Amino acid sequence: MNTIFNGWNKTLKELNNFNCKIEFLQSKMRDIVVRRKGFDIPEYLETLRKIITEHEYHLYSIADINNTDVFVTRDLIMSKNLTDNINTKNEILS
Repeated sequence: MNTIFNGWNKTLKELNNFNCKIEFLQSKMRDIVVRRKGFDIPEYLETLRKIITEHEYHLYSIADINNTDVFVTRDLIMSKNLTDNINTKNEILS
């Protein structure tokens, strides 16, 4: 049993490390795109803050609905009209 636990623990550490590397690459790519397109940096950062705040709000709302965790089905998202906000965010970023 201890071997299985250690195996899962090692796998989770590797996934976390991989996830950190992906996030770093995404942030570097965002920086490159922002510079090449000549975005207004303060406006860009403010837009990101708004998107993150809305995302956190929706995660908390979904967690409240489920009373368990933030993993939800597509049907629940559709019923709460969260997809409209996602589309709006995509329009802002493009």
